[in-house]
Amino acid sequence: MTTEKVSDMEMIKLSDYFVPQTFRTVSTELLGQSGGITEVSVIFHIHGDFAKQLYFNYSGVLTLYGFGHLNDTLKAINQADYMHYGKPGLIDKVSMNDCGDVFIMVIELKNGEKILKKVPTSEVKLLLNSCRHPTPMEY
Repeated sequence: MTTEKVSDMEMIKLSDYFVPQTFRTVSTELLGQSGGITEVSVIFHIHGDFAKQLYFNYSGVLTLYGFGHLNDTLKAINQADYMHYGKPGLIDKVSMNDCGDVFIMVIELKNGEKILKKVPTSEVKLLLNSCRHPTPMEY
């Protein structure tokens, strides 16, 4: 992705989408599983420099997996209150890609569209360090 494209993206507050109180990381074994009916799958692609800022044991893997509850912002994008069962929503998954000073959040929709937003690295760090983690972390 070019620097121009990144600089043109909207910078958002991650807390408008995900908050630590309703976010959890999961081990790689749960990657193929769906979360709860109100949870969306989130994949974090991180670099070594960012990984050094994480306070939990993640086994040194530079891809982390998690689930976040659909809040009002995500429900509006999803056009449904649930991810599964009955009326399926539009969101397929979310990825967070480490670009140094910022992360690029990509919300992938089932129709192939992608919504891209910039997120301050400090907010991703806060989310990952403050959310729920399985014990022990085995990625």
